[in-house]
Amino acid sequence: MLTSTGRRGFCCLLGALISGLAGAAQAGPPAAEMARIERLIVMVGTRKDMRLVRNGKEHDTDTAVQFLRGKLRYYSDDIKTAEDFITLCGTRSTTTGQLYWVRLTDGREMPAGDFLRVELARLDKAAAASGR
Repeated sequence: MLTSTGRRGFCCLLGALISGLAGAAQAGPPAAEMARIERLIVMVGTRKDMRLVRNGKEHDTDTAVQFLRGKLRYYSDDIKTAEDFITLCGTRSTTTGQLYWVRLTDGREMPAGDFLRVELARLDKAAAASGR
């Protein structure tokens, strides 16, 4: 049988555990921001006119999507907005510090973070126009 002090400690421990589980369930971006991130990732996958250059190696868009989704999972606790996603997942290598680049088939290159910000603004504008 627990004493009143023991019951109080048990209740505090149980409350902390429940709070921790509730917090874990809320980790990651809110639903509206996750929808923006998802639209951005899907757009990358549809852009067959580009390649992602990461740490000096060129990758197709299918590989870029897999890579972005993996980084999204890894950084989910730190990402609250689509802008956070771009900064943490689509800008530079956390291993080497090198910028990621987007190389278009017409020869243009730009930092991937800049490309993703421009595309996010375009997608947001299209979503607002369609009432999403």
